[in-house]
Amino acid sequence: MNRNILWIHGWGMSSRVWGDVSVLLPSFNHHYIHYNDCGTVESFLETLISQMNGAKSGESWTLIGWSFGGMLALEWLMEHSAAEVSYSLEAVVVVNGTLRFVDANRQLGWPNRVVERMQTQLRRDPKETLQQFAMSMFSEADRAKAEYEKVVNIVCEEAKQTDFSLSGLDAALTYLRQTDLTLRWQKYRETAHSAKLLWLHGADDPICPVGCMPQLKQEEQRIFFDVGHLPFLTESEPFYEQLRGFLHAE
Repeated sequence: MNRNILWIHGWGMSSRVWGDVSVLLPSFNHHYIHYNDCGTVESFLETLISQMNGAKSGESWTLIGWSFGGMLALEWLMEHSAAEVSYSLEAVVVVNGTLRFVDANRQLGWPNRVVERMQTQLRRDPKETLQQFAMSMFSEADRAKAEYEKVVNIVCEEAKQTDFSLSGLDAALTYLRQTDLTLRWQKYRETAHSAKLLWLHGADDPICPVGCMPQLKQEEQRIFFDVGHLPFLTESEPFYEQLRGFLHAE
C-alpha cells in the first residue's frame, strides 16, 4: 500500500523544522502543510481539509501534528474522519499538542491575557516576538543537553523564515485563544473509530504543559521526561524510535 505522512507544523515555524524525515522514515511518502495563504482563523483548517481532499484512492495516510498543528489535526479528525473517502486514514499522531491552549490554570495552558499580550507584541515587533517564542520552547533539561545550541539555531532560523504571514500569525493566535476541542473530543471518543492515535509529549513542556493531555489509553501515549516542546529535535532518537514502532515502519 502507498503509505503517506502529512506533517503539520506549529505556530511561527515552517515545515523545514521537521528536518529530513525521509531518512528517518524512508518507507513513507512525505507531505507538508503550508500556511502561506492563511490569514483568518478558519483558513487553517480549510487548508488541511483541502490537502486531505487531494488524497488518492488506495492510499494510506497518517497525520502528524505538532503544537498548533496538533490541534488542527485533532479538529480535522473529529470533524471529517467519519466522511466517506477513498483513502485509508491509518493514524493521527499529536506531538506536544492540546485540546485547549488557553486556560486560567498554568498547569493546563496559557492564560488568555498572555496570548493577548503576545498578539499586541506581534503587531509591534513580529521578529522579536517570534524569536522570544522560539526560545521559550525549551525545558531546563533541554538547555543542559549537548545538542541545545544546534537546536536553538534551527528553531530561531525557522522563526526568521516562517511560512506564516503576519496576518496568519495573528489569526493563529486568535485560533489558540478561541478554540476548545474538549467537548468534541469527548463525543469522538465515545464513537467507533478505526484510525490509531498516538500522543507524544515532553513532560516539561513550557508551551503546552503535559497536564493538558486528555485521558488516554496507555498504548496511546508516550511521555518524554526532562523534555520541553521539541522532542523530535531534542530527543530525536527516542522520538523516532517510538514513532517507527507505532507505525510499524521498516
